[in-house]
Amino acid sequence: MSDTKKPKIGAIGWIDLTVPDATRVADFYRQVTGWGVQPLSMGEYDDYVMNAGETGVAGVCHARGANQGCRRSG
Repeated sequence: MSDTKKPKIGAIGWIDLTVPDATRVADFYRQVTGWGVQPLSMGEYDDYVMNAGETGVAGVCHARGANQGCRRSG
């Protein structure tokens, strides 16, 4: 048997959200979920890692730079 811990049922594995204003959206999710927000430097701006306790569970990214084409419209 593997030493790897299985995630609990209902646990978030990881999800990225790409939006025009990642700072505002990361703050919204911090307030709603209670998750921590850790800035991740992208050079000229920060994207964000959302942490549930010690575990990173999501990324909130600005729709610019390498992520510019990731935003879905409509």
